[in-house]
Amino acid sequence: TPGNRLNFNDFKSLDFKPVDYERFPSVSMAYEALKEGLYFSLVMNAANEVAVEAFLERSIKFGDIINCIRGTVNSIKDQDIRSLEDVFAYDALARQAARDNIIKLA
Repeated sequence: TPGNRLNFNDFKSLDFKPVDYERFPSVSMAYEALKEGLYFSLVMNAANEVAVEAFLERSIKFGDIINCIRGTVNSIKDQDIRSLEDVFAYDALARQAARDNIIKLA
């Protein structure tokens, strides 16, 4: 990316404000993923990758990315993941659910 690199040593202090969860709903989803565990994180990640790809292809609007992720998470039941094969199978299931949600959103 063109431009200068950000050097945090150049700042005397950094001030952080509380998160606006309505404006940034993915932050609350990330916290939810921490509470819910592996299945939620896996589904959320797979849906995000599919949704961002659809956005970059101009199939959905930017605001629909979070709608696709939420719809995908809500459509898949928690499953016990015990092996790497389970991870791959669950990832494939989540990606298909995300693609189905994109069709509904487009």
